Amino acid sequence: MRNTLCTTLLCGLISFPTSASDSFNFQVATGFPFVSSVEASVPLQERNGRAYLNARLSIDAGAALGYEYALDPQQQHALGAVIGSIGIRGRDCNQEDGFEQVGCALTSLFRSRVDGVGVTYSFNNSGLNQRGFRARVEAGRGKHLSSGTQQWVANLVIGYQF
Repeated sequence: MRNTLCTTLLCGLISFPTSASDSFNFQVATGFPFVSSVEASVPLQERNGRAYLNARLSIDAGAALGYEYALDPQQQHALGAVIGSIGIRGRDCNQEDGFEQVGCALTSLFRSRVDGVGVTYSFNNSGLNQRGFRARVEAGRGKHLSSGTQQWVANLVIGYQF
């Protein structure tokens, strides 16, 4: 079910018209822990803000919805919020003993995503809603899907906006 949802979201994001640069922006990115990301965004508040939806792929896949607002007149620095897949973490094996700890360590290699809310800071080389390279750091807290525990996570996203 989750893979079908992510595939549908990815296809929907790719089908956004990139020629309507005043209405929609499209970004491809890489980073850590998500290896690849595609993102569609729409400028808001007289182009000082933007709302975005992205699909993130790695060992696990997910999607996130976010908003950023430019802090300076050149719109290079922006703060924002994100909700959805905010990170990927392995299981915490510190509470296990003996063979249980070995089994936990082996299964933690298959990491799963953390869904929750977070804050973002981005640096946009050409401006928030302009073509060009951008880097975004995200940090937040959410529910780890395999363990059900609340965990802190952080992401680094480096991409190019068309």
